[in-house]
Amino acid sequence: MEQQGLGTPLLESYKKKSWTRILWLLFAVLIFTIPGLVVYINSDPWRQGNVNTNNHKYRKEREVKDVVESEHGVVAADDGRCSEIGASTLRQGGHAVDAAVATALCLGVVNPMSSGIGGGGFMIVRSSSSQTAQAFDLRETAPLAATKDMYAKNPKAKYLGALSMGVPGEIAGLHEAWLKYGKLAWRTLCQPAIALARDGFVVTPYFASAIKKSGDMILTDLGLRQVLAPNGELLQKGDTCYNIELACTLEAIAEYGPQAFYNGTVGENFVKDVREAGGILTMEDLRSYKVEVMDAMAVDVMSYTILGMPPPSSGTVGLSLVNDSPHLNCVLVNLLPTACRLAADKESCFCLHSKKSVTNILNGYGTHDTVMNILDSYGTPDAVKGPLGLHRLIEALKHMFAIRMNLGDPDFINEASYVSDMLSPSFAKELREKIFDNTTFPSEYYMSRWSQLKDHGTSHFCIVDAERNAVSMTTTVNYAFGAKVLSPSTGIVLNNEMDDFSTPTEKSKDKLPPAPSNYIEPNKRPLSSMTPLIILKDDQLAGVIGGSGGMKIVPAVIQVFLNYYFLGMDPLAAVQHPRVYHELIPNVVLYENWTLIDGDHIELSLGKRLFLMERGHELKGEAAGAICQLVVQTIHTPNNTVEENKIGTRKQVFQGMLTAVSDPRKGPDVDDNEVSLSSFVEDLKPENENKSNNEPEEEEGKTRKFWSKAYSGGGGENLRNNNKAGELGMKMKKKGKSKTHWVCSNCGESFGQWWGGCRHCDAIGTLKVFTEDEDFASKLTGFGSEKGAGSWFHQNRGDMLPQRLTDVNKGINQMTWRIPLDGLFGSEVGRVLGGGLVPGSLVLVGGDPGVGKSTFLLQLAAMIAEGSNSGRAGPAIYVSGEESVEQIGNRADRMRIGTEDLFLYSNTDIEDILEKIQVLSPRVLIIDSIQTVYMKGVTGSPGGLVQVKECTSSLLRFAKKTNIPVLLIGHVTKTGDIAGPRVLEHIVDVVLYMEGEKYSAHRFLRSVKNRFGSTDEEGLQAVSNPSDIFLSEQHSDSAVLAGHAVAVIIDGSRSFLLEIQALCLSDSSVARQFNGVQHNRAEMIIAAIFVNVVSGVKLQETAGDLAIAAAVCSSFLDVPIPNDVAFIGEIGLAGELRPVPRMEKRVNALVKLGYKKCVVPQSTEKSLATLDLDGMMVLGCKNLKEHRSTLPAFFNRKPSS
Repeated sequence: MEQQGLGTPLLESYKKKSWTRILWLLFAVLIFTIPGLVVYINSDPWRQGNVNTNNHKYRKEREVKDVVESEHGVVAADDGRCSEIGASTLRQGGHAVDAAVATALCLGVVNPMSSGIGGGGFMIVRSSSSQTAQAFDLRETAPLAATKDMYAKNPKAKYLGALSMGVPGEIAGLHEAWLKYGKLAWRTLCQPAIALARDGFVVTPYFASAIKKSGDMILTDLGLRQVLAPNGELLQKGDTCYNIELACTLEAIAEYGPQAFYNGTVGENFVKDVREAGGILTMEDLRSYKVEVMDAMAVDVMSYTILGMPPPSSGTVGLSLVNDSPHLNCVLVNLLPTACRLAADKESCFCLHSKKSVTNILNGYGTHDTVMNILDSYGTPDAVKGPLGLHRLIEALKHMFAIRMNLGDPDFINEASYVSDMLSPSFAKELREKIFDNTTFPSEYYMSRWSQLKDHGTSHFCIVDAERNAVSMTTTVNYAFGAKVLSPSTGIVLNNEMDDFSTPTEKSKDKLPPAPSNYIEPNKRPLSSMTPLIILKDDQLAGVIGGSGGMKIVPAVIQVFLNYYFLGMDPLAAVQHPRVYHELIPNVVLYENWTLIDGDHIELSLGKRLFLMERGHELKGEAAGAICQLVVQTIHTPNNTVEENKIGTRKQVFQGMLTAVSDPRKGPDVDDNEVSLSSFVEDLKPENENKSNNEPEEEEGKTRKFWSKAYSGGGGENLRNNNKAGELGMKMKKKGKSKTHWVCSNCGESFGQWWGGCRHCDAIGTLKVFTEDEDFASKLTGFGSEKGAGSWFHQNRGDMLPQRLTDVNKGINQMTWRIPLDGLFGSEVGRVLGGGLVPGSLVLVGGDPGVGKSTFLLQLAAMIAEGSNSGRAGPAIYVSGEESVEQIGNRADRMRIGTEDLFLYSNTDIEDILEKIQVLSPRVLIIDSIQTVYMKGVTGSPGGLVQVKECTSSLLRFAKKTNIPVLLIGHVTKTGDIAGPRVLEHIVDVVLYMEGEKYSAHRFLRSVKNRFGSTDEEGLQAVSNPSDIFLSEQHSDSAVLAGHAVAVIIDGSRSFLLEIQALCLSDSSVARQFNGVQHNRAEMIIAAIFVNVVSGVKLQETAGDLAIAAAVCSSFLDVPIPNDVAFIGEIGLAGELRPVPRMEKRVNALVKLGYKKCVVPQSTEKSLATLDLDGMMVLGCKNLKEHRSTLPAFFNRKPSS
């Protein structure tokens, strides 16, 4: 047959001969898809029929908790807490991708056995506005050091231990999708998961079961043990689980994006843990990871368009084969996989122009005439119903698994030869002719060339928002708890995705060789069973579907799809209907036969089992199955047709009833006091539309009722029972007052009042009113308004566990760790900084206006950016809240600065600044000035006390977590102090002041505070006689110097002596100056006199009053006081001398130091005379006058004047 060119498709009119033929086509397409081909069928009589909601015996009253209907958006995940978090994100005006980010991060926290940021997955996003769909491949990749023979000596290491880990892709993939579609701030989407990890969450029965099954491995790993067995015993159902390290990791990712993990301190800690556990991961592996973004694979069959993932996913198995039609001869080349598009032999890649494909397995018997003859004989679309349809499905699954292992990562495997072989007419005929309705065959019959890989685990969720944007995402760490290793410093569970590769030395039970197309290569992605799908009808969203459960995913998703769209089951019945599974080898049909945790029993009917056994199938009941999530949109046809808009180029988005179903197979039981926390779907609607006018409000004090398996907030029939409120890791608070928010649907910003338009993004008509209750759930996922949390940067409990001193890298404290500053300018700045700029330090530079602070830091930034200090150039960022980039550029020209690595940015939003700069990973960040920047959600205007404190604190955390030094310019007040709270100088590491006369050519850079300054202190040691420190030099010249006196004070249990100094001047000016004594008390004792306490000690008691008076009198009378005399006593307002507490202890202190005379209040003289004073004389005085008059006589001297 003459082949048509690949560039222009030839589509001729095509008249369907039979419904049966098309039904078989869909069935085959779902099972035998080979990536690379997109089919458009010109004519299609199929329409979705009415759904019978009462045709399934498994529908019970208690099952309605798994279903919800709404017109305003739904979230279906396998954990209720995560469904609520995703729905709350949509309530804030978020896109379906925003909800996907929040949901995925939540699942990684509460279900770490299935997924997490240490793993990867697949995501399909369909935009209703552009009517396009993109596939995001965030699958793990093999490390750069990986080889196909790396497990030859230790096969067990392929699935157990750190060596089995692939490079994680979940964070990179989520962020990539968010960059394209997200509306809400990235940090907002991370906060719910952070709160769950930090504050704890309740262990569900499903989680508890997983912990128990892996208990031995958990107890042997330090990281898993500290999270899942913190007290040496495994967590049980109902316990609270904490993962503080993961919370800190997510906080870093929230603040600094994926760079924190792929090129930051989090990644460095993670790599360190992995390598210490025996892995080969490096920072270069993380830095080189790339998310694959491509158009989703699509096929049009029987009025539906099915969107799936290209390889290495199995989502295209059954989705992208050419229809069996003599009139469809070629395919658009731009829709083929990369490997096929770039193949030199494009035409040999697809010999499908000869009209037949693998779909012939269920579409016909080798030729068009045979297809029509056999399928026409059925006469009804019921061909796949009943036991016979089940038999055909099982046989098709066997063939699918036989050819599945020919696939692989299209970036590494040239699939042209495989695709050419599988799509040839002879191949299709050979396969189809081997399927018989009356028998099955041994495994060898199905021509499997390669051993099967059995992947595991996963978690799936489906999301549809109010605008009918849709997300289908499957994420995994492979086995339960992945590699059975948790990074102690980051809280991340390591995946073991390397087990999904084939290896040459691998031995399998099926005795078949491993598949070369799936061999390990650096940066290669392994084959996967994950199958996220989005289904369209007439270019409108019809459904979202996917599942978790390893190799069982593909059969389960196919059966759910057929059950709902072509077998007439309602959504719940389509998901809950008993399923069959087959893995080709062993040649056993696994059928579901198990009682769920909530009491429902699922079992394949006896009649079907007998039918299959009669045809030679070996059956085995299994208490396990894949977990599917399903969202469908009812589109009534033909009356409910979609009209084109006035432009005529794009169809309007149809918004029908959404029905979401979460598979009960993963649901926990429901106690009287605890509502199910799993298998949850969430309906949402703006709160002001949720209640009718006559609907009563909840009674004060009652908790909100939304922790059931299915929840409807209104806007649609609620199909669940009203269960009691449950828990989100802890009990909810009582319902409080309501708050009204206006949320911008464009950017997600929240306002306390209506402004007509968004004041953040300037969009008009985008504000929607929401009412929020002040309960725990709303605060957990809450709004970003000013009434929310005080700071965007949430404090954490430390980035890692407490470390032994011997384990700390002390090299960072040495001078060589600093960033050197060379040259005349740099060396002088480095000298002030104590030897250089310390990475991760926060430096505050103050000075008068016009002194040159901005010029100084701009010059410093240019020097670091040019690399003149280290020989290596790197980006430096100068952010100004006072000048435009043009103004800064003019100043740079004046200073002859022209480096390309110096980046200028004019902005005052600290959150936006840190978000924008993270992609550059700068060597230094300069903020000019701290008084001009602000944070959303923090009260006050820029420069206010609260704003300055919060902004400085956030920059401090940024510096510490990224090791990027940050330099701040601080304005000063009229008094010369830096404007802002006094704590500002305590928060920063270094405070520099630039001083100089306005018109002087010189400036003085002074270090006021420096945590990293040069120092030679080695520690502290005890001082046996502290009195020697405080007595100055009075022993040497006290005989000739007046104005000295000794006091005895007590501090705690210690007593020691202090020297009091006084100076009296006979000057006409009155002046008083006090150092070390309470000002008011000194004022009471003296007049125009200077008083000082030696060594800067602060007198906090009145026992020094008499010594102060003695020093003053000594100075005034010019009578020196001998160095063996001390004074103890308090002076009253009338001049009387009063005793002070613990006189005996004070006097004993004098005796020990060899004092010979002591002046005390007269009332204590007698009692002190009875003590063993070792010859010391005690003199008592009644009042200050007597004390003064006795001084000359006491010292046997006369005053000089």
